[in-house]
Amino acid sequence: MNLDAFFQYTWYRLPILLVFTNSYLVYRLLVSSSLSDIFVQKVMTHCQGNMARITLYILITGTLLSFFIPNAVSVLILLPALKEIEKQIIDCKLPEKQISKIITALALSAIYGANIGGMGSLVGSPANLILIGALDLLNKGPVVSITFLNWFLWSIPLVVLFLFSAYSVIRFFALPSLVESLQCNFTDQNHLNYQQKESLRLFIWFIVFWICHSICQQRFQYYQFLQSYICLIFVLYFSFCLYQKKLLSLCQLLQGIPFRGFVILIFFGCIMLLARCFHLDQMAANFFNQAILMNHSSTTLLAFVTGISILLTEFLSNTIVSAALFPIVYQTAQMNHMMPLVLMIAVSVASTCAFMTPIATPCNAFVFGEMKKIRLGTMIFCGMILNILCVICVTAWLPVCIPVIYN
Repeated sequence: MNLDAFFQYTWYRLPILLVFTNSYLVYRLLVSSSLSDIFVQKVMTHCQGNMARITLYILITGTLLSFFIPNAVSVLILLPALKEIEKQIIDCKLPEKQISKIITALALSAIYGANIGGMGSLVGSPANLILIGALDLLNKGPVVSITFLNWFLWSIPLVVLFLFSAYSVIRFFALPSLVESLQCNFTDQNHLNYQQKESLRLFIWFIVFWICHSICQQRFQYYQFLQSYICLIFVLYFSFCLYQKKLLSLCQLLQGIPFRGFVILIFFGCIMLLARCFHLDQMAANFFNQAILMNHSSTTLLAFVTGISILLTEFLSNTIVSAALFPIVYQTAQMNHMMPLVLMIAVSVASTCAFMTPIATPCNAFVFGEMKKIRLGTMIFCGMILNILCVICVTAWLPVCIPVIYN
């Protein structure tokens, strides 16, 4: 790749870099202004310290955020609230084993919510965007019209099923069976000060802008040529507001970087690099190609595709898995007289919803790295159960709705 091509590619991908930059600024803004503490206070007060309700709040919040911004960004926004709740739980002087179980349940609710929300939106996960390119390439042109809005027609019911499954797994397998309402101490603050009001306004602008960006990116062709300019202007304006209103100092900006999460991500990146160097992803794809042809029932085929995609994503990058499997399942679907989009969306969904291991997705890595008392065994066990439930939900729902929406 020559220098001009590199700069062109970087400029084209600039909005993705900017949304992560902007999200980190928001992450530090929420911490420095204590808005995350106030959010936690309101949630704990409303739920009366009931951890089952609190995990449900975190689960739904992570899902809604990931509908419109990348799921790793959603986790960064949730991290301040998670760490504040963790601190309050530790201060409650409960037995160490019970504290570890409660914090694990809390962490899993953030991981599950962010990953499920990423599946539920066309722009929530890179695997979804790779699906569009793979369809255009394999169909020799944009035959199937997948848009930001018609994606919701099939994804929203599936998200609801996934959320119900995720909450059930957390409630029955992660939370302590006899957990009582936590009596936590908060500084009662009924009114926001100037810094908090301005921070809240900027946070709302952040959410609104990136939602509009996601919609325009899918709905308006001419926006593709302007998006890098528009996103750059917004992030510069956002940064200028932080400086002008003295909402975030340089010292506050550099504090609280999730170093442990980044260490796990680096480890995750090394695994991906080794997988590419030793062609493990291609070997897995070849094995998948040989095994999949033995299944002739469309239901069995769909369940197998979903299950093996989830399993591979637990140890390989979801973008690697989806890119390797899309051509294979496309051909397999045609050989078995199935609509290819059903199997391809199953791969996209499965490669986003990997819940077992800390290295499966960036969401898992960030939360596992920052929440220090997570029980790895509980994470793997609950993730395995949720993966099985997800296979059942995908197998039952996609063959019903996808042909109706896209055929």
